[in-house]
Amino acid sequence: MTYFEANAPIILAVMAFFVMCLFFLGALQYASYAARKRSFQKRLREETASAEEDAAPSQPSDQIGDKIRDFLTRIGRLIAPKTVENRSKSREKFLKAGMRSSTAVGVFWGVKLLVATCLPAGFLLLSITFFRIFSTPGIAAIAAALGLLGLYVPELWLKIRISRRRDKISRAIPDALDLMTICLEAGMGLDATINRVGEELRLSHPVLSDELKLMTLELRGGKSRQEALKNLAARTDVEDLNSLVLVLVQAEKFGTSIAQTLRVYADSFRTKRYNRAEEQAAKMPVKLVFPLALFMLPALVMFIMAPAVIRIITSWPQQ
Repeated sequence: MTYFEANAPIILAVMAFFVMCLFFLGALQYASYAARKRSFQKRLREETASAEEDAAPSQPSDQIGDKIRDFLTRIGRLIAPKTVENRSKSREKFLKAGMRSSTAVGVFWGVKLLVATCLPAGFLLLSITFFRIFSTPGIAAIAAALGLLGLYVPELWLKIRISRRRDKISRAIPDALDLMTICLEAGMGLDATINRVGEELRLSHPVLSDELKLMTLELRGGKSRQEALKNLAARTDVEDLNSLVLVLVQAEKFGTSIAQTLRVYADSFRTKRYNRAEEQAAKMPVKLVFPLALFMLPALVMFIMAPAVIRIITSWPQQ
């Protein structure tokens, strides 16, 4: 009996687990692609104001999505944070991720509970029906580990989403700074400048555009400029944008020229980005050591030593 025949159940169990993980990853990737597609189509409809696109039939998918959302919200209430402080912290995380829906927290906890339940249940079903190779303590330990993994994966997804959103906002700040400087030096006020920059960045940088539009709505709703700027910094949690908000608040507080202050900050920001790029370039050789040693060096050694090894094998006296 060969090695593969003896360990066929274990190999099949590992393969089934990886197939299930790939299925969940594919489903998440498809959901992300569909969300980006819907967002782009929505912006395109708003930009072109086409009546035909506004009347496009999308009711069945919306109804199915509403039903799924309601189901996840109901089961998410079972393990969702109960205190006001914990709910506010969870809400703050979702605002940083760009999810402002009132049902976002409930849906997230519902998905968390569903994944943490389905992974151990699927493993138990497979181990009982097909792969009876583990003992009862082993099955319990693996099921518990899968349950903990199911609780951790949504948190990891949320952290990745927040990190990607921060990167998008960071890449949009230079263009926003240039547009704000031009508008302010042309004689526009700060509120009108923020509104105009949000409109101009609608297609190129939609994430920062949405945040600036929300800030404009807060200003129109009666909030002070300092409060709206602080809310913008809290929602985005980007270091460069926090510095920009601090500069604008101080310029307004001390009565200095906002246009001149913004131009000085833009120059210092370009210098900071240049230094950051140099730092990343200096770290690159160190980061390349491990992949080169892992992938390039064995291939290079094999390529150099292969002729000598072949010659030694062919010249070895046969017995």
